Amino acid sequence: MYMYVHCSHTLPENSPTPQVSKEKEVADGEERKVAKINEEVSKKQRDCEQDLAKAEPALKAAAEALNTLNKVYKIHTKCTLLNGPRSLGLLLP
Repeated sequence: MYMYVHCSHTLPENSPTPQVSKEKEVADGEERKVAKINEEVSKKQRDCEQDLAKAEPALKAAAEALNTLNKVYKIHTKCTLLNGPRSLGLLLP
């Protein structure tokens, strides 16, 4: 036995339901939020890269200065070991 029900409200083929339309609006809003966040992150990344580019030369100069100080310290230490303490010279004939 078949029963036929007549519905006066029908949706055209391929048209979204109200629930789908509402969810699409929510998804579109989220997409806009994500795009805005992505833009802000990209700007922050560019700013950080510029700051890093400015700081790298100073870092290299500081490393070279430290290397120079280490060399001076090593030379000073070698000279001290070669000459010995001054008081040791007074004790030895």
